[in-house]
Amino acid sequence: MPDFSQLIEERTRQFTGREWVFRAVDRWLDGGSGRMFLLTGGPGTGKTAIAARMAQMHAGAVESKEFSRLRKDCLAYFHFCQAGSDATLAPLRFVEALAGGLANRYPDYRRALEQQGSQQIAITSTVTVAGNVAAGAEVAGARIKIDILSGDARPMFDQIVRRPLESLTHSQPGTSIVILIDSLDEALSFNPESNIAQLLRLVEDFPPQVRFILTSRSNNQRVIDLAGNPALDLIADSPPGLDELKQYAGARLSGFGAAAAAAAERIASRSRGNFLYAYHVLNQFLKRGGHLEELDSAALPEGLEDIYRAFLERELAATPTRWADVYRPLLGLIAVARGDGLTEAQLIEITGLAEDTAHDVLTTCGEYLAGGD
Repeated sequence: MPDFSQLIEERTRQFTGREWVFRAVDRWLDGGSGRMFLLTGGPGTGKTAIAARMAQMHAGAVESKEFSRLRKDCLAYFHFCQAGSDATLAPLRFVEALAGGLANRYPDYRRALEQQGSQQIAITSTVTVAGNVAAGAEVAGARIKIDILSGDARPMFDQIVRRPLESLTHSQPGTSIVILIDSLDEALSFNPESNIAQLLRLVEDFPPQVRFILTSRSNNQRVIDLAGNPALDLIADSPPGLDELKQYAGARLSGFGAAAAAAAERIASRSRGNFLYAYHVLNQFLKRGGHLEELDSAALPEGLEDIYRAFLERELAATPTRWADVYRPLLGLIAVARGDGLTEAQLIEITGLAEDTAHDVLTTCGEYLAGGD
């Protein structure tokens, strides 16, 4: 299973609100109709943050007495599709990770998978030992990893996911198996004919105990064709009178006294439901020392594009040629990088830039880069 811990930690910083979303998901899990719950929203509206919060609920890091289903161990598996990261987008890698996650969670699934004796997969086991072996160590547990040696994603999805799930639900008919997949629209960018979203066409043959929570950008017809109409949209279905962006901005400005409320309201009004906009505006405000009169009277950016443009103009104002000499080579490479991206050392080697120059630029741009600090 890919390690999504850093993404989850980053996306849930200063997390506030969204109880109405969790309430709707919880009701659906507790007997709602349909096999799939599709949550949609525009760019920056917080879909991944919500999915990350549910992963934290699953881990037991966040608890709420209100939700009977969104609790520790509520998910059988969770997956975050990330643009440009083939490790999270490739359907075969997804099938491997999903099968491995289910096998490590459910012994009956693992036995069914092992009993297949398939030559197309390799199953390796890693044993975790607690204590000193010489002193009489105690085996804490064995985890398995699955590698697909040959085959296409669709038939392997059927063979090593659906079939073992049938065995599991036959032996444990009361088991509820919930799979979370975030940013399904990003999966479509991998290959129009072979991607994670296309695999969902096969889940109608899955046992009814298997259900999916999915997130996607609004109005993506390809996702809707595969997963059905949205169960909830973060903008269209937001409860009347509820301003969660104002709550978010207010929480981040809580140390500025009563005057912060007006500033929070102004940011929320300009954001038009976009949490990413508010996140960047507040970050820049706090970095510059945090003088509330700036938020009270200064012109706020018109949108995300305006934020990015103002950032570059501010950084390049003193030396206009710095864009062509430094920023464009670095940002251009980052934009086209695939897989897990490029390390700072790799970027320095490819561009030939001085180490301190490249480091300063990457540090400055870190807030706007996936994987940046």
